[in-house]
Amino acid sequence: MVQNQVFDTRKMEIDGYTVTFTAGIKSNRPLVVFGIYTNDSTIPLVTLDKDYPSLNDAIHYTKAITEKAGRKLLEYYLHNFADVVTRVSSAMNSTKITPPPRNPRNNAYYKP
Repeated sequence: MVQNQVFDTRKMEIDGYTVTFTAGIKSNRPLVVFGIYTNDSTIPLVTLDKDYPSLNDAIHYTKAITEKAGRKLLEYYLHNFADVVTRVSSAMNSTKITPPPRNPRNNAYYKP
């Protein structure tokens, strides 16, 4: 049996972000994967998985999705995750020089 398979995807552009809704099977579970392309090169995509009772329910959800739901997902991302993405990206791309580890022999508490 195939463990991961995509059956339906909806993609929309909202306020400069790409929002996706994908129905499929992951680890033999039916689900919808909600995705936001962050416009950040370090963390380009944030996804959330939501289990559904059946594959048909998941597919029906993606087929019936509206721009209103896309805006709601984008609002959720901006409120809960955008700051984390910005901070992690900043930390990963930082050129700050970290000092070398201290030599224990220079430490006043060091006893040979």
